[in-house]
Amino acid sequence: MRVFVEGVAVRAPGLGGWPESRAVLAGIEAYRAAPAELPASPLPPAERRRTAPTVKLALALAGRVLEHCHALACAVDEHRLP
Repeated sequence: MRVFVEGVAVRAPGLGGWPESRAVLAGIEAYRAAPAELPASPLPPAERRRTAPTVKLALALAGRVLEHCHALACAVDEHRLP
């Protein structure tokens, strides 16, 4: 099996995204505690109210990964997916 990582996303207290988190995770910069904030959800209001925080986090991270991939001009080829 071959696996390729084309996008990474991080969201945690004090780690607001991959670009900001790299130096902290590498031990270059000190970790600074801060509340974790979720960006606005792309879901319609009714679904947004019913969605658990973990699902909102997963959607936010997936969105960040796709933004990163789009910036690198990578795309998912849906015809090659199993």
